[in-house]
Amino acid sequence: MPTQERLDAIADAAVAVVASGGARALTHRAVDARAGLPIGSTSFSVRTRHDLLRLTLRRITATTQAGLDSISVPDRLSVDQALHLAETVLEHLATTPAPHRARMALLLELEDEDRAELTDRAPVRRQLLAAARQLLVALGSPDPAARSVDLVGLIDALVLYRSLDIAPVDSTTVLRAFLRDSARVPS
Repeated sequence: MPTQERLDAIADAAVAVVASGGARALTHRAVDARAGLPIGSTSFSVRTRHDLLRLTLRRITATTQAGLDSISVPDRLSVDQALHLAETVLEHLATTPAPHRARMALLLELEDEDRAELTDRAPVRRQLLAAARQLLVALGSPDPAARSVDLVGLIDALVLYRSLDIAPVDSTTVLRAFLRDSARVPS
């Protein structure tokens, strides 16, 4: 029976393999090499490729979710305060680019059942939506439920732009514009 420490090392290596080489690069041997383990260690601990894939998906979710529990949203926020909170979440997520690169690679190649953990059905997404809704309520948004989906999607896009090094984007300007628009009371 593999130890949790061994499974964590395998999961981290699997994320790194997918982040650098795509979903098709995910093999037991590639994970062994990336983790610095003897050949056969990963297949001993995680028998099938599908099990290895599931372990990778769980690690991406856990890495993305880590630290989000500490987000606290006050009852009232100005646009600048909301911007600071949104940027804090963005910075937290963007500090670990490998899981986001791996997520993108897996989104392109997985079947629907496995993709679910990486899309709007992911547990971390529910947590982000709840925090975004709280932020928008505190900001005074007239439709926080609908706008929370947009805010999470916007932050997700900004994280992917950074993680994949697609192009420079001024996230502060983008988020400020979104939050100002969200705070407006419809006429």
